[in-house]
Amino acid sequence: MDSKYNDKKIAVFNATLALIANKGFHDSPMSEISNRSGVSVGTIYNNFKSKDYLINQLFNYIDVTISTAITEGYVSDVPIKEQFVYLAKKLIELNISNPEMSEFVVQYIDSPYGLKRRKKALLNKKYPSKQTIMHVFYKIFDGGKEQGQVKELPNFLLFTLVFGCLVNFSRDIRLGLMDYNTELINSVIEVSWDILKR
Repeated sequence: MDSKYNDKKIAVFNATLALIANKGFHDSPMSEISNRSGVSVGTIYNNFKSKDYLINQLFNYIDVTISTAITEGYVSDVPIKEQFVYLAKKLIELNISNPEMSEFVVQYIDSPYGLKRRKKALLNKKYPSKQTIMHVFYKIFDGGKEQGQVKELPNFLLFTLVFGCLVNFSRDIRLGLMDYNTELINSVIEVSWDILKR
């Protein structure tokens, strides 16, 4: 485990994640995060200068967690579509099996936190960090463009379209709005690939 994520930080992250996933940002005060995590409010503020900072750090932590999980067993020396299908399946499975994490990510992306992050990423124009989920998909997009298999659209836009499709589909399964079956999952992944393919 990265040394910057000590036991107390992980406890705070887990408590914040559970609260926000179930109650939203506004109904998850620091006092309740403290009670749920067993970490004093003072210690939380020593590690996270504000609730906003804590929420953004939690998203960073989850981003790395997702990236690590979906790239386990991933190989990059197979056809581009095969790489994409592997990652898409892993992402769907991860979102279904981790409802609180998935719900937090959906809420974060659609919130002012997520909008601010997206704006910063667009203005910054730097390639995403290697530890992030965007980096993994950007590599596929770039490889696909080089091979003439992926549309010549900005990676940021391609990621938004595909990630949104996969995550919202996963959420619908968790909410019981869609059946969880291999055929449907494969069909949704195929549709996601169709979004990308040239």
